Amino acid sequence: MFTPETVTIQIQLDLAKQHEEVYLLSALSQWKPESKFAFQWTPQGYVLALELLQGNLLECRISRGEHEEVGHEGLKRNPRILAADRNQQVSFEVLGFRENLLPEVTRTGHIEEHLLYSPELQEEVKLLVYLPPQYFSQPEAVFPVVYMHDGHNVFDRSTSSYGFDWQADETAEEFAAAGHPVVLVGIWTLEDKRMAYYVPFPSRLHGHQAQGLDYLSFIADTLKPWIDRHFRVSQDLHHTAICGSSLGGIISLYAALNHPEVFGVAGIMSPALWVGEYRSFDDVKPVLAGVRCFVDMGDREGTTLEEAAHLVRQAKQIALLISQQGSEVELLIGKDHLHHESAWAERFPQFLKFFLRL
Repeated sequence: MFTPETVTIQIQLDLAKQHEEVYLLSALSQWKPESKFAFQWTPQGYVLALELLQGNLLECRISRGEHEEVGHEGLKRNPRILAADRNQQVSFEVLGFRENLLPEVTRTGHIEEHLLYSPELQEEVKLLVYLPPQYFSQPEAVFPVVYMHDGHNVFDRSTSSYGFDWQADETAEEFAAAGHPVVLVGIWTLEDKRMAYYVPFPSRLHGHQAQGLDYLSFIADTLKPWIDRHFRVSQDLHHTAICGSSLGGIISLYAALNHPEVFGVAGIMSPALWVGEYRSFDDVKPVLAGVRCFVDMGDREGTTLEEAAHLVRQAKQIALLISQQGSEVELLIGKDHLHHESAWAERFPQFLKFFLRL
């Protein structure tokens, strides 16, 4: 009989004794407090011995009853990650808890909302346009621009799909304060359209109803000209970037492939290269030459260490293929980074530095 190997991870919390039970929340508990995953109070503090299949990765958070754990800003804490590679002891610092912790409004700076009809998609598309302070203090200046997929996720926790955002507005404010202003255009995508818009070839993910090339035509032929008319952004392709993660990373790659005359820089973050039986590896071609590409991946993406290592190898492989076409490439592997908005928030400043050549 086969018996899978397991490891034991002993978790200790840096936390004073609470008046309610403290739990580990994860997919194992369906993200709800469950007695099996309750911490025990001991002379050493709160302790939980967790048995996991060896090689697994587990995303988790801490709760006190129904109260969610918060981070330094008093907002819902970014998830933690446990890697079951060996028997080990880990310590988590817990800063506090809040009740009824709904996704918070976290927009920063000047962000405008617009609706633009797309003849390519035959629907109105919602846009979120971030403008740096210099846009108003320097009325003659023009600014580099980044077009960002999943616009509902990039600025605001309250509109994001999973309660976390890229903090792209906070990052852009910091860059502006350092003298490097940039305009960000968030393209809002409805969840039921995401697969069709972000996969540019037939796939079971969208019932083989690919609209990815139409979506890219919308950005290149309708959205960009509209932005050029209504905002003071650079029309130089070297100061025009496109950026996204996961499937958004895939469609950014295909933006570089199909519209190198429009986008001089592509942010290909945590790309879902497995889509279409890894077709992207075959589609990379010399037309990429001249498009600068930022490729990244977290080293804890996936559900197992083996899967995570495989995804890192894929990112390195696609970066190599792109560079072999003559394009400038930067590759970044995020240490202990999940496939999660918090990880993309942490790496987005590196993308902006690459884009702005800082």
